[in-house]
Amino acid sequence: MSNYYEYLKRNICEAKNTEFISKREYTIWIAAGERFNNECEEVISELNDCENVIYRIKQIGGDISQTIEALKKRKTDKRYPLALPKINDSGSETLYVGSSVNKFGARLRLHLGANSPRTYALHLSEWFQGSISLTVWQYDLKISRDVLQLIEDNLSFNLKPSFGKKGSNNK
Repeated sequence: MSNYYEYLKRNICEAKNTEFISKREYTIWIAAGERFNNECEEVISELNDCENVIYRIKQIGGDISQTIEALKKRKTDKRYPLALPKINDSGSETLYVGSSVNKFGARLRLHLGANSPRTYALHLSEWFQGSISLTVWQYDLKISRDVLQLIEDNLSFNLKPSFGKKGSNNK
């Protein structure tokens, strides 16, 4: 049993000592009910090949309680069901914290509102109106998924995002 604890301790130590290799920040306007604008396409294109990233999507301005209510309302629309994230009701302007080990542009496209109703994502263009801040931290490809997950979990624990589950998809 102690082998697993030792494994976790090593990964935690590595996660604490790991620094990102690049950080990028974007401001994106989302218009509810509209497909991607040129700004969205440019950001997706720029980030398409990024791997081993952790990202934060944060609301800029607006009322977070109204944003939470808008997602709750969209989740009840059965005419066109979407796999939308868990609502945490934390009241945080950080909407979502996530990671991607593969091409991040594809994951970002889903969050911004690409038509893939069975994949859990924010699907923002389906219900959100306003500006978001996207921060992307890229890590060395040598960092394991487990260590990247610990870094994501720590960021999520500290920022308390309003939406999304905790932990890995593999748990």
